[in-house]
Amino acid sequence: MSAILQVTLCSPGHLLQIILQDVLISQESFLEKTFPCIDHTHISLLKNRFQNSKGLLKRTHKKTQLQATQLTYLSAVPHQICVYANICAVTVANILAAQISGYKSDRIYSQIPAGLLDHIHIEATPSGYLEFRIGDGAIAQWLTSLTQPIASLFVSAALSSDPVTRSHPNLFSIQHAHARCCSLLRIAAQQQIIGLNWLEKPSHWQWAQPISWLTPISWLTTEQQLHTCHASERQLIRQCFTVLDEIPWRLDSLPEKIQSPSHHSDLIATLAQDLAQAFHTMHRQCQIWGAVQNQGRDRLTAHLALILVTQRLLHGLLQIGLGAIAPAEL
Repeated sequence: MSAILQVTLCSPGHLLQIILQDVLISQESFLEKTFPCIDHTHISLLKNRFQNSKGLLKRTHKKTQLQATQLTYLSAVPHQICVYANICAVTVANILAAQISGYKSDRIYSQIPAGLLDHIHIEATPSGYLEFRIGDGAIAQWLTSLTQPIASLFVSAALSSDPVTRSHPNLFSIQHAHARCCSLLRIAAQQQIIGLNWLEKPSHWQWAQPISWLTPISWLTTEQQLHTCHASERQLIRQCFTVLDEIPWRLDSLPEKIQSPSHHSDLIATLAQDLAQAFHTMHRQCQIWGAVQNQGRDRLTAHLALILVTQRLLHGLLQIGLGAIAPAEL
């Protein structure tokens, strides 16, 4: 059986789930004090329901006139509460948005970069949902974390002694994307555009600490928007966060019909293929040694850093998730 993937970095979806559960369940008598009209039996029912993180929120694809699709999450928790309270969902959503906006927790802050929560915008929608918008400042901090030394970006549990032997139809495309990432990073390092710590395996490559003649990562423009602003780059970023949100998986948390090794392997293969396809699209549409390079050093290094993040995620999905080779070159 393939590994149960785990990632050592708290993803946006997991972070928001933890915060919601902390506010709704762990904070002393929050529901009882805020909604006294709900009887004890229904409070207990709600808390039991909120223990299941799957039902707390979901990713959405929201488009604006100024930007490509944003990284946005919606929660229907206000609708679940108003079933038992004589209050409309919009009012409940506004109460929760105010409570979560002022949220503080040493337990949570120890898991994320400092100041990251300041770039997560929370508000009630006119339809009574809670909306969480992950701002470019927060995305930049998460992406930086993915380029820095982490004990092991992926760790595994329930490992089999044998690698996955079943061939996946898109395996070569995934491996090709990983090898192309490695090739582009090697060229950029050889041209002294970026500095990489060339560790034993590509899975451990890290963005080097800034050196006088090497450019550090500058993800954000002076307007605090991502340099990686092309639609295909935004799509690749969203796919990177999808990988983070979808793992770790536990077999006991999966629907019974997909708990078999083959189905579990299919899920990982789908994540890897979608990430590889997003990379291939970006590579075709953003000519790195042409248009991107001509837009300035900061723009170029941010693009290359996104390639490094993609390479690390692909390596984990291939080698740990699928038991397949993650080639550094083809």
